[in-house]
Amino acid sequence: MDQTRQNIQRLIDIRDKAVVSEDEKITKEELLNLAREALQLAKECEILDQSKYETLQQLRGYELRSFSRFLESEMTMKSLVENLIFFCVSIITIIYGKLDI
Repeated sequence: MDQTRQNIQRLIDIRDKAVVSEDEKITKEELLNLAREALQLAKECEILDQSKYETLQQLRGYELRSFSRFLESEMTMKSLVENLIFFCVSIITIIYGKLDI
C-alpha cells in the first residue's frame, strides 16, 4: 500500500508538470517520457477500495488500454498534455474508488 501511495504522489507530480508544461517549456519528448512513466505507475498501483474491486479493475484496464493506444498514435502537443492530465486524474480516482458506480 505504501508503494501505491508513492505512485499516486508521483502521478500527481506528473499531472502538475503537464499542467504547467507550456509555462516551463517542456518538450514533447519529455512529456512522452512522463506519459510512459504514468502508464507504468498506473499498472503497478493497487486498487484501494476493495468493495468495488472488480469494477474498478475493469475501469483501470480500459483506461490503460486507451492511453496506451493514444501514446502509439500521432498526437499534437496540446492533445498529449490534455490526455496526460486526464489520465492521471482518472487513474487516481479509480485507485481510490472515488466513483459513483
